[in-house]
Amino acid sequence: MATQFAGMKYIDYDDGLYERYATGRGLGPDVLRMWMDAVVKLVDGNEVRRIIDLGAGTGRFSSHLATSLKAIVIAVDPSRKMLRDVSGSVRRVLAKAERLPFADDSVDLVVASMVLHHIGNLDAAAAEVRRILCPAGVLLVRACFSESLDPPYHRFFPSLPDLERSLLPSTSEVVESFARWGLGLTSRQTLKQRMNHSLNAYAERIRQRAMSPLTMISDAEFEEGMRKLDQLAHDEAVPAPVFENIDLLRFSADVA
Repeated sequence: MATQFAGMKYIDYDDGLYERYATGRGLGPDVLRMWMDAVVKLVDGNEVRRIIDLGAGTGRFSSHLATSLKAIVIAVDPSRKMLRDVSGSVRRVLAKAERLPFADDSVDLVVASMVLHHIGNLDAAAAEVRRILCPAGVLLVRACFSESLDPPYHRFFPSLPDLERSLLPSTSEVVESFARWGLGLTSRQTLKQRMNHSLNAYAERIRQRAMSPLTMISDAEFEEGMRKLDQLAHDEAVPAPVFENIDLLRFSADVA
């Protein structure tokens, strides 16, 4: 039986969110380097010639994947306007995870970053990922999960913790879905990602309202939460970096 979860499914990023995604979800060079180092280690020993960046958005990882792994990268996303911002030699393909326009056994690596909760049918997406992956292919999932989610911004918006946890799948749901289609979990690690160098800079990030759950709360709650966050940032005597924990899972057909 397919596992179901109450995800947010499809958010139309073409309807405004694309305009503020780069500033609201951008990552610094040191953070990008941390993630690329982790990716390289997880595919060590595997020949990687062709990569699908699934749910690539504006391609914040796409060109870095191409450079780090010296491979062809294809950015896949259902948002036409988000894909417009993908830079470099990365190819752009407008598509959803449940129906990927690629041949069987044609991809060495699929990277799915912060996208699972937007997928309407996770089992269908898992089947498609397994279909396009070559026999020795690898899937990397970068995500937050319902049972471990605890970002700093939750403390300022009272309805967000329960709302966001209801939107995200659990680790077990994700592992079970991919296992049904022949992709077994081989490793899981949690990386401590620096979001900003200070609380004030973090407040400016949150103010962009570029994270889709923030668009789902009322304007009144958002404004009150920002007032509290701004006050705390104003009172910060010594600027300190703000971190979030994000999981990185590796799946392979070799162990399924």
